[in-house]
Amino acid sequence: VISNKSLYNGKDSYELGYELGNKLTEFKPKAIITFATLGINGEEYIKGIEYTASNTIVAGGIAADNGEFKTTYVFDKH
Repeated sequence: VISNKSLYNGKDSYELGYELGNKLTEFKPKAIITFATLGINGEEYIKGIEYTASNTIVAGGIAADNGEFKTTYVFDKH
């Protein structure tokens, strides 16, 4: 399953991770690769995913700006 979806809608980080993990567990994934941006508490986000997808490998990253919480830069081929 490949999905590109924004689930944020003002949810806290744990709730966001929980919802994502819960949605993906029906597919019984071997791994979840996820990326997030400013405003997400990475530790709480992962805890939420792990609560519902505890037997799944979680990998990914969060774009950040060294704690300033103003803007981020993501580099790609475009």
